[in-house]
Amino acid sequence: MALDLLKRRSEVAAHNKTQEETRGSGWHAHDFSGNDKRGMSTESKLTERPIMLQHGKTVYFVGPDVATIKAGCQKFLDKLTKAQAKAKTNGWPEPDLVGHGTNYQAQVVEACTKVKEAPADKIELFSQEWNYANHALTLAGILVSSATAEIQSYEDC
Repeated sequence: MALDLLKRRSEVAAHNKTQEETRGSGWHAHDFSGNDKRGMSTESKLTERPIMLQHGKTVYFVGPDVATIKAGCQKFLDKLTKAQAKAKTNGWPEPDLVGHGTNYQAQVVEACTKVKEAPADKIELFSQEWNYANHALTLAGILVSSATAEIQSYEDC
């Protein structure tokens, strides 16, 4: 069975919108516990987040989310390049923007480079690559909505 990622993205987007419109979901603007469930009142709305679709060990972004993910990775890479230039000018060690060491950061850079080089209509990453790219996106202020690429109904969740 071929995956229709654009169709699935539309289904998830509609579900996310319903969650924001439903009191008690934790995503409704007036849910008392909503901010606790989201973690912070300043987090982006569910409907504002790019939608990541996972199938097995592969994750996908399609449609309008591709540009958002590419821009987020580019923002991280630009910030890193600026920090590296400043460190070199001042004779400082390699900056660690991710906080897990420069070896980990190198993997983040590699994943972001793969994202940048992806076609304009689809990003496809292995799960581990996604973990690295997601770290960069979080540092760039981009949170994502995650879903499976295939599902029979939301009641199955």
